[in-house]
Amino acid sequence: MTVVAATPTANGHKPFPQFIQEFKAQLKHLFHIRSDINQLSIKRGMPPFILREIMSSTPLSTYIPEQYGGRGGHIHEGLALAAAASYESLPLSLGFGINWALFLQPTGKYGEEKIKAKVFTDFLTNQKMGGLMITEPGYGSDALHMQSSYTTKDGNYHLQGTKHWAGLTGWADYWLLTARQKNKNGKLKRDIDFFICDVSAPEQNIVVEEFYENLGVYLLPYGRNHIDVKIPSGQKLVPQSTGIKMMLDLLHRSRMQFPGMAMGFLQRMLDEAVQHCQERQVGGKSLFNYDQVQQRISHLQSAYTICSAMCFNSSQKAGVENDLAPHGLEANAVKTYVTDLMQSSAQSLLQLVGAKGYRLDHIAGRAIVDS
Repeated sequence: MTVVAATPTANGHKPFPQFIQEFKAQLKHLFHIRSDINQLSIKRGMPPFILREIMSSTPLSTYIPEQYGGRGGHIHEGLALAAAASYESLPLSLGFGINWALFLQPTGKYGEEKIKAKVFTDFLTNQKMGGLMITEPGYGSDALHMQSSYTTKDGNYHLQGTKHWAGLTGWADYWLLTARQKNKNGKLKRDIDFFICDVSAPEQNIVVEEFYENLGVYLLPYGRNHIDVKIPSGQKLVPQSTGIKMMLDLLHRSRMQFPGMAMGFLQRMLDEAVQHCQERQVGGKSLFNYDQVQQRISHLQSAYTICSAMCFNSSQKAGVENDLAPHGLEANAVKTYVTDLMQSSAQSLLQLVGAKGYRLDHIAGRAIVDS
């Protein structure tokens, strides 16, 4: 039999099926041999060597268009990467999702050519990361009334304000910052604008005032940030109509891509439940043989199947070539339902595992707070 070597992509990347299998093996080695994910997950942050090893395979290239040296930004591949990460670590998958849907996709769709080329090259060659800052202490769901503002002077945008609950706080090298323009009378305009902030550049440093003790997802940092930066004019995103519609487009796309993160998580819940119930003996027989146990496992199987269908749906609709601003009902329903599936599946696993699951250093207990 002749063995045919896999052909690299146009940019020299390994074929995606080969890459994703090697990436899964890498995560398994990192989280179960070189370290213990159960112990890592009870402490804040991520050891530098873990993050360095994960980023060494340039997983974020999956989210970057081919013309900039990436794998192409294909939705089905992005969902598969999110699933591979969430099988081992939901916080890791969430971190990938932040980079993907909340930074790289909007930058690629709405950014000016010069800054796009710089950002994508930085991600590919220097393993940089990016995030999004919208939420403010007094304006969470009421984002349209955010008080962060900007003025223009000498070709720069001067942004001032406070942002919090941005995933990757203190870690990200780039941020999409949101603000409303302040007019000459000191009043804020209705529309919202987006700016790419390079924290390594002069006058673009973001000060972290506080790191939060977030409940769950310990590996990801969150906090409160003080914004007082000057952004060059070429780093402002260019909306196709209004900034608010641009924000809806990127947020709805993010929600449509949630099933990728859920996919690996639900598969892990199912695998853990089946393994535990097959091995656990109660009353002289396997726990798996009890009808109530089988009912719970059937619910886990159903969640996995539903999420698979959602992934297929998203792979057909969530591409950046589509305007998702008008599709709020579907996007919000997808996120709401799939996160409910994650939480209910975590509850089922916890009930099946019993006492030892009520610990942060066990996947069942951790799944409750992480989901």
